[in-house]
Amino acid sequence: MLRVAALALLVPAAMAFAAQTPDSASISKLFQQAKDHAAQANEDISFLDSNRFSNLAPQMHALYLQKVKQHAADLYSDYYQLLRLRDKGTPQQREAIVRLEPLFRDMATSLTNTMQSFNADRTSVHMPPFRNRIHSDYLAINAVYEQLCKCASKNTKI
Repeated sequence: MLRVAALALLVPAAMAFAAQTPDSASISKLFQQAKDHAAQANEDISFLDSNRFSNLAPQMHALYLQKVKQHAADLYSDYYQLLRLRDKGTPQQREAIVRLEPLFRDMATSLTNTMQSFNADRTSVHMPPFRNRIHSDYLAINAVYEQLCKCASKNTKI
């Protein structure tokens, strides 16, 4: 009777281990790469955010927004690769990738709104609505960056 009970306890545990996929080195590498791209975007938008009440010329805004746009494009590329590899990761890696989805959606919306506003009227960079957009971009990019830092720091443990 004791053997049957022990066996009954071991079978679910064995099935759980069999269901786990080995930690994907590709996913871990992509988390680190995405974190690096997010850090670059975060650095550039931080510059604009910290200077949003100064009199930066529209040309300086254009330069930094272009940098943010390029880093964000690299970051989206990393994310789409993560999505394609998601099923090859551990349950924790898959969960981490799913948690990124709303953050990427918010970042895309925020950056799109800012770029449209800037392209419509470059002189609006000193107006409160544009300054608020820059701050929203900072918050959105920073949220992605912080989540990627968590994912990358866990590396092969997730």
